[in-house]
Amino acid sequence: MRIEHLLFSLIALLLSFLFVFCGLFLLLFPDAVLNLKAIGITMLSLGVFLLLFFPLLVRRRYLLLKMGGVAIHERLVRHFAKESLQALFPNHTIDCDVILHKKGKVEILATIPYLSEMRREQKLEEIETHLSASLLKYCGCKDPFIFNVSFS
Repeated sequence: MRIEHLLFSLIALLLSFLFVFCGLFLLLFPDAVLNLKAIGITMLSLGVFLLLFFPLLVRRRYLLLKMGGVAIHERLVRHFAKESLQALFPNHTIDCDVILHKKGKVEILATIPYLSEMRREQKLEEIETHLSASLLKYCGCKDPFIFNVSFS
């Protein structure tokens, strides 16, 4: 999961808690003098903030390859990376995500099955070779990429 999605979820969760706590406070202490207008404007502005920044979190991301000026969609890279990892682990479901950084850097986040220490280094080299070949063949990505892996 990406950090911006976590931040967006945290803001939405805090906004809903704030709304509930304000309502409970007003129910428990009806004589309390509160500036309801300020609370309402704050909640409305936080809601508008969430609505405005949500499209920025799900905007389309493209990888621009310099050799031919071709733009490749993030989903295409994710598809071939996941397909490549799935071919190496056919009996397991592989979770894979791709982040495209500025200047064309590709980062692949994957969760693969647990491997023993003896097999881990050999399998990671095999994954790197297979992923590099797959991304070069289908997407034209010949630059090095970042591969973050977690074991389940």
